[in-house]
Amino acid sequence: MSGQLVLRRSETEDPVTGALRRLSGDQPVSWNLGLSQNLTARRINWNLNLSSGQDQRSYAPSTVSQARSAPAFNASISYRPDATLSLSAGLYVGGDSTGSYTLFSAPRDRGTPVYTEQSQTDGNRQAYVSARRSF
Repeated sequence: MSGQLVLRRSETEDPVTGALRRLSGDQPVSWNLGLSQNLTARRINWNLNLSSGQDQRSYAPSTVSQARSAPAFNASISYRPDATLSLSAGLYVGGDSTGSYTLFSAPRDRGTPVYTEQSQTDGNRQAYVSARRSF
């Protein structure tokens, strides 16, 4: 079993607006949890992994963008019945994501938004099965 929790606290004065905010691209919380086991006698190896999505905002003089995504899950299993054959399968489930991008007519402290783009992407799912034989 493995796990990681990262808590970030940042603060900076925005060089364009003078307001206090997080660092550009900083994500306040991220985490990861993993389980794996190698069953040597049965020649099976498996793992599960769950990780936080992202939630971050980025700043430039005339733009602000934000990206968010839901957590993701990954699982896999491998079986080696003998030294020459390997059978594997896996599944990945990625969460939905959203994004926004705003362009200002001038630097953000003086400009007004002239263009805003919103995006939403459904999470993706991938699965695989493989068989390998070495000679």
